[in-house]
Amino acid sequence: MKPNDAQKAKLADLRTASSKAAETIKAACAGDMPTKPTDRLAMMEKRVEAQLTAIKSVRPAFEAFYASLDDAQKAKFDAAGPRRWGWGRWHWRWN
Repeated sequence: MKPNDAQKAKLADLRTASSKAAETIKAACAGDMPTKPTDRLAMMEKRVEAQLTAIKSVRPAFEAFYASLDDAQKAKFDAAGPRRWGWGRWHWRWN
């Protein structure tokens, strides 16, 4: 996409937000699976809440970066799909 300096700064902000979000999710997924079904359900609820918190923390940085792109850059970014910008790699960490 060849980002300019201002876009590189927004991309750096997005990377920072994404790293923090990944840590939030990782922390919520730490530990062994409980044996009691009620405890497993509580653990899954905690994980889903962590995912939602992570998404909400990344969204502003993502939207700022995306808004800074010109139409040609947006078209390239849109064509790349989610696996090219990181979300596909995180899926396995959330399980």
